[in-house]
Amino acid sequence: MIERWGDGFCVVLAWWGSRWRAVLVGVAVVSLAGFAAWAQSGPQSGVSCVPGQRVWVPDAGLRHGIESMLHLPEDEGDPWVPCETMLRLTRLWLPAPRYPVASLEGLQAARNLTWLQLDFMAVPSSQGVVFHTVSDLSPLAELPLRYLFLATTSRVEDLAPVGRMHALEEFFLGGGGQVTAPVDASFVDGLPLLRKFTTNDVRYRGLEPFTRLEGLESLALRFAGIRDVHALRWWIDPPKVLKLEGNGIADLSPLVENPAFGAGDEIDLQGNCIGTVPGVGWEAVSALRARGVRVVATPLRQAKADDPRCRPAP
Repeated sequence: MIERWGDGFCVVLAWWGSRWRAVLVGVAVVSLAGFAAWAQSGPQSGVSCVPGQRVWVPDAGLRHGIESMLHLPEDEGDPWVPCETMLRLTRLWLPAPRYPVASLEGLQAARNLTWLQLDFMAVPSSQGVVFHTVSDLSPLAELPLRYLFLATTSRVEDLAPVGRMHALEEFFLGGGGQVTAPVDASFVDGLPLLRKFTTNDVRYRGLEPFTRLEGLESLALRFAGIRDVHALRWWIDPPKVLKLEGNGIADLSPLVENPAFGAGDEIDLQGNCIGTVPGVGWEAVSALRARGVRVVATPLRQAKADDPRCRPAP
């Protein structure tokens, strides 16, 4: 009896042993596969970039710009850049057409980058005039950027990543591209150090988020489809420079009703619909100027009388 029980017990142990060996082998295979994937992707899936790893930078213009900035030899087409190189970056200037950039993928590994400029230089090259075509800003989110200048002809669909650049002081987005649909400007709530903000051809759902900014020195919202500035009536600490060129603003009374706009301030209203609504156009300009505000405005040309921006809102 004891001998039979022992034989059975040994069979059970052998069965369980084979099951556990299978499980352990499976875990080992999965772990090795995961490690291989992690080793290849490196910091793409996270925020760390440590010596010995490499990061994928698929855009040749971006790679060549990095190499030029750090005085490195050209990569000869290798999209994998050592993390040591990325961590050396503190400033990066990418003038088009010399380094035309379409993707910023890989820059998330440049954890010391504080200054980035994708310049707009319409200089003819052998391929004609070349521009940047960046549309995705997500690789820049959470970088310690203080200055960001982006001249791109592509449409930037999402500005939310900008709101995660909490050290940002100056921001420019322009060059002919635009956000396809009006965006919520609440992303600026994540920019407590912002001093200068400029966008061209970007439409916003409202101006109220900008009025929550403190310490802003300059705000330029050009060709933003703005028709209503009533949110600016309650702005306690408006910037010294406010540029609203190329919009459809006709009623300037909210600016007059805000006493915070005063001597030494500058408001640029060129290319708007001043004069199309009696009593709140040129009269408001005169009232602001009488308070010492430097208002830049031009009379509405007769050719603009039928401008869609100046028609009454539906």
